[in-house]
Amino acid sequence: MGLRPLNKVVMLLVSALAEMELNILKSRQTAGITAAKDRGVKFGRPRLGFDVKKALELRGSGLSLRKISKSLGISVSTLCRNLPKPSNIGVS
Repeated sequence: MGLRPLNKVVMLLVSALAEMELNILKSRQTAGITAAKDRGVKFGRPRLGFDVKKALELRGSGLSLRKISKSLGISVSTLCRNLPKPSNIGVS
């Protein structure tokens, strides 16, 4: 036995109200994010800062990337991402 006609109408009304409420929530969220950005609020995970000059000095002294990253308290990938790339000038 299927839904009775009155039950179908009630379900349609409930689902329409739920969809409307969801759309209102999304628009309020978007407006809140826009207002926060206008105030200068930064979103996302904060960047991990470290002394690049010290890392370059350690690299120049012959330390491995793993040892440098361990001494600075950062991951190897963070270290590699922030160190300047070696130039290949004169390499053929």
